[in-house]
Amino acid sequence: MPACSRRTFLATAGLATAAVLSGRTATAAGLDAERRRQLDTFFSNFSETGLESFAAGHLSDAAMLDFALSHVLINARHELKLSASGETGAASAALVDKVTVRYFDQKLEAGRQPSYSVPIGDGEAYVFSQVGDLRELGGGLFAATGSIFSAPSGATIDPHAKPESWAKAGDDVEKVATFAATIKQIDKRFVLVEYQMQPVD
Repeated sequence: MPACSRRTFLATAGLATAAVLSGRTATAAGLDAERRRQLDTFFSNFSETGLESFAAGHLSDAAMLDFALSHVLINARHELKLSASGETGAASAALVDKVTVRYFDQKLEAGRQPSYSVPIGDGEAYVFSQVGDLRELGGGLFAATGSIFSAPSGATIDPHAKPESWAKAGDDVEKVATFAATIKQIDKRFVLVEYQMQPVD
């Protein structure tokens, strides 16, 4: 499905916001093991890149670009064109569009370039998410809540396991934040409409 226009996106986001503000009853959605793993992975894409909170309809092009470049660096580094020094990589506009459409159903509108420079770095903490609850709002929209965890760089843990399993195995995993989000289902995938992250004190 092609990316929706900004106007269509704002209308969709408005539906989600209106549903919450009007107090419309949200129906508990099934979270079987397969869907839970799917959503754990989906939301981990945002936590591992450090995506900041945004209200429905207010995701900036700058935030989308930062997300896309970080996502590519973490998950698709092989698609970057490396500089001679290997200290930076170039992400094509097509690659950035592929990421933003996949996760937000949008493309950058402002400041578009043929390619974007990405500093190459390593050693970041392993950050991931787990969904805790999923509620259906109607119209293909869902409200989700969950937790964000952090482990040392290079940790080899099961990101879908329960915290007590990590503790029993002696794994160094810390809960660092919680999140609440509105997502929209498009065919068999989800896109992010709104995202609120709250660090744990």
